[in-house]
Amino acid sequence: MAQTENKGWIDGNLFIVNRNKLTYEQLAPYAGHHVAWSTDGTRIVAHHADVAVLYRVLREQGLSGEDYVLDFLPGADEPDTIL
Repeated sequence: MAQTENKGWIDGNLFIVNRNKLTYEQLAPYAGHHVAWSTDGTRIVAHHADVAVLYRVLREQGLSGEDYVLDFLPGADEPDTIL
């Protein structure tokens, strides 16, 4: 199946499995940031503490909403921390 045929479709199970493979050490630099994950959950394609700046960075990279999944990684001093 060609890459463009999957545009707009995300395998949620695959995303979660891959995202959960990242370690504390790998995620710690992004604490307190809004992040844009690759649609397969294997990597963070962009991040910023200010979500408006993150959107600008994503546009500058030529990415559309079908190319990433947005999330927020709370810092250690924030409620519901994952770190």
